[in-house]
Amino acid sequence: MIIKSFAAPTIAAALKVIREEMGGDAVVLKTSVCSKQEAALSGNKVEVTACIDEKAVKKRPGKKTASPGKAHSKAKPFVSEASSASFSAGDDNLHDPAHIERTLNQMLNAHISPELLTDMDDRVKDIFRNMIQADVPVEIAHRISRETAEILGESMQAEDAACEILKAELQVITAQNVQIEPGTKVAFIGPSGSGKTSVMAKVAAQLCTRFKQKTKLLSLDHMKLSAHGEAEDYSDFPELTVGSNREAEEKTEPGIIQLIDTPPISRDTNRRGRLLERIQAVKPDIIVLVFSVCSRADDLVGLMDSYKSFRPSFLVASHLDESDRWGGILAMAENMNLPVAFVTDGPGGEGALRPPDPERIARNLLRMEDTVYDEQ
Repeated sequence: MIIKSFAAPTIAAALKVIREEMGGDAVVLKTSVCSKQEAALSGNKVEVTACIDEKAVKKRPGKKTASPGKAHSKAKPFVSEASSASFSAGDDNLHDPAHIERTLNQMLNAHISPELLTDMDDRVKDIFRNMIQADVPVEIAHRISRETAEILGESMQAEDAACEILKAELQVITAQNVQIEPGTKVAFIGPSGSGKTSVMAKVAAQLCTRFKQKTKLLSLDHMKLSAHGEAEDYSDFPELTVGSNREAEEKTEPGIIQLIDTPPISRDTNRRGRLLERIQAVKPDIIVLVFSVCSRADDLVGLMDSYKSFRPSFLVASHLDESDRWGGILAMAENMNLPVAFVTDGPGGEGALRPPDPERIARNLLRMEDTVYDEQ
């Protein structure tokens, strides 16, 4: 697989170069906005990363892909040692998801300007690089690195100092002892694939098994909850029932906690507005915004205004077992100004909801150790 990044004045211009160099079979992996400094120097305002299978390139008649060193008159390919790397068909690591993710991370982070390190204390440069690798937004990583340099003493390790700063910050943005009282309506919102239905089912499981609370699963989506394996797994709990879509809009049932699934939050303004109206008609007491750490922090931040319009109560981070980059947790909490109440792993009912552990997350963001939320 060949992966390249292209900088251009507009997305349309970048896509044109991608089609010319990689062909119509190329798949866009990511789009991002160039820094103000880069835009001023080169005139390029966006960067688009795309990939294509090597076999598809070989089949293209009459045209060769441009070499990494060549520039286009309107859209200059962003090239570095990482962004021009490729996976060969015989590579033993081709089917290793962890290796592929690490390589993609290096490619997507290759645009970090060396000038960001110019005025940085040498003792914290590795701290900064590690946080960038963990998907911490550049602004936050730069601030944490600067604060670390300010408190460093002769006997203190930079890594330990940064960990203490991150722990203190995470303790402020994490919520503890979230309680859901009988008669409460809880709506679960989030983008497509964030794991909100799975999180809702895990909440239902804990309410029924640990707290013996009568709970009802409802949905505003045009799909049956029984289609989800996690809902089927919990259907035998005596305290749990599954209701119809219409029941979600009816009055609160005394003594019963109603957990309400919703359609994905759309980028389309009209669809998002209609969803907001439906949720407001339900009048939930609590709105839980679920996001996946598999989504890039920059992409999560880019959709922040869409999330804020729903006025969520707190956050839940999901899929922690599917990525070793948890920077989205810090990005969402700080930019949304909301506490992270729970973290969990993948879908399908596997893995319980847990309160976030500030130290474990901090160590992950600093790449201090392999941090997985395994069963305890």
